Amino acid sequence: MNINSKGKLAFLCVLVLLELTLLGHPLALNIYAQAKGTKIKCGDVLDAEFAYDNDYQDFFIDMAAGDRLLVSGKVVGEHLNFQFSFYGPTGQLIFDDFNNRRSAPSYDSGILSARGTYALRASPDNPGAYTLFVSCALHDGSQIKAGDKTPNPTKQPGNTNAATFSGVGFPGLPPVDFSNVAKIPLTIGTPITGAVTPKGGEILGYTLDAKAGDKIQLSYKRLSGNLNVGLVVLSADNKVVFLAGLVTSDTFATTLTLPTPGQYTIGLFRIDLMQPDKPAPTAFQVEVATN
Repeated sequence: MNINSKGKLAFLCVLVLLELTLLGHPLALNIYAQAKGTKIKCGDVLDAEFAYDNDYQDFFIDMAAGDRLLVSGKVVGEHLNFQFSFYGPTGQLIFDDFNNRRSAPSYDSGILSARGTYALRASPDNPGAYTLFVSCALHDGSQIKAGDKTPNPTKQPGNTNAATFSGVGFPGLPPVDFSNVAKIPLTIGTPITGAVTPKGGEILGYTLDAKAGDKIQLSYKRLSGNLNVGLVVLSADNKVVFLAGLVTSDTFATTLTLPTPGQYTIGLFRIDLMQPDKPAPTAFQVEVATN
């Protein structure tokens, strides 16, 4: 290839990239370097407007691992269509509906794997006004529909105790929803590790198949950190078989008789019955053995 051919090829590449940029295509996108856009949250209903053809607007939302984002849009009038693109916390493309602009686009992220700030881009074919609806299914099982008020994060299950208690004694614990928790099967006699973080609100679930009357030895060991952990054993019909609050415990062991047959869930989650002065991420080990 001669020098002129190389120069023509480079010029064509520049033209292609420029065209993609003007069209708002994700290939030319660097959302996080631009640092432009609107911060949104679960429950929002926003009125917005595209100013010109091939305009685009970026929206940023903080999500946790295990959360699910559901967004939809609705245009005003009959001469506007637009599409969504969705990007992960490091800017990687997760979803692109390129060349499929509609008057009422929608997107369901599925269950997200990473914690961080996600970006949603709306790209139109014409100028015009529209409304954006933001709904979420959170990792703790709660649902926030567009138009709902976002719940106080200090009240979410797995994160705090009953802060309104003012008496003397046990302040209680909030409910913890395991319906959307990813559950890992336990192998008898094999330790399995997990972790919780100071601001994460993680809920970890482990499963065990058993017969009525089976006896198991359940043990817990703190490997690092200082956070307090709640431990619950649930039967297949969602009955609490065992509950423990491991507030300052480094090790714990008990023997349980399982009353009914089926798949049991052993759940661990952070609790705040006695906050450490300097909360640190906490790793632990759980093991189930039989007598």
